[in-house]
Amino acid sequence: MAHEEKIHLPSKAKPHTTIATRRICCCPAWLFLTILCLIIVIPTVTIPIVVVKLNARPQRPSFHVTSLKITQLNFTKTLEGPEHHLTNYLISKLNLTISVQNPNKDAVFFYDTITFDVFSWGFSVGSGYFGSSFVQENETSTTLQASISNTSEVVTKYSEDYEALDLLKQDVYKNGELHFKISLTTSVGVKMGGKLKNKVGFDICCPGIKAVAVDHASPPTSWELPQQNAVKCCILNAPFSRFKWG
Repeated sequence: MAHEEKIHLPSKAKPHTTIATRRICCCPAWLFLTILCLIIVIPTVTIPIVVVKLNARPQRPSFHVTSLKITQLNFTKTLEGPEHHLTNYLISKLNLTISVQNPNKDAVFFYDTITFDVFSWGFSVGSGYFGSSFVQENETSTTLQASISNTSEVVTKYSEDYEALDLLKQDVYKNGELHFKISLTTSVGVKMGGKLKNKVGFDICCPGIKAVAVDHASPPTSWELPQQNAVKCCILNAPFSRFKWG
């Protein structure tokens, strides 16, 4: 019987397939490590930037009219000039109190003297100022008071001026309620993180103020803003670009 010799052929090695498989297995690991690094690094870099930006954006101060008392408001007429022109004057005495708040935890405000003008139906009722310049520390409230006596000419050049004058006289002599708008003007600087920024001008408007008669005289002789009716003021031209107000 013939002996059959079995020939064993070597199996084909597949080294390339093994290497490719390893590379495929390693890719998810590298991707995972990359994403993990980004998750750790990005907050580490961005959080300080956000904190710095927030610190560079102080909240604006706020202003409120908390008290207004008018102890005199009446009219007088005089004949002036060679043509005996009739001129109306408005005589007033009033006490004004405002409150200024600094809501910031790490900002100090530096105020120049705050001046004010009081108007009723467009006519000047009085003007003055609150003391001198002052510094307002963080998270504090400052109360400012002023008392003024004023005599101002009531100018009536146009028909609407006469209409406004009639409304003002009705308030004084008939309605028992006076309508006011107060304008405040000042310059404010801010200090944050040891750095003092230059002062910039502020124009502040306090509209919609109503003072009611406090006596039963006819006409009334005094009016005041009810204590519970503090009026919030609006900053008209807050310098956002300079201070980056929040």
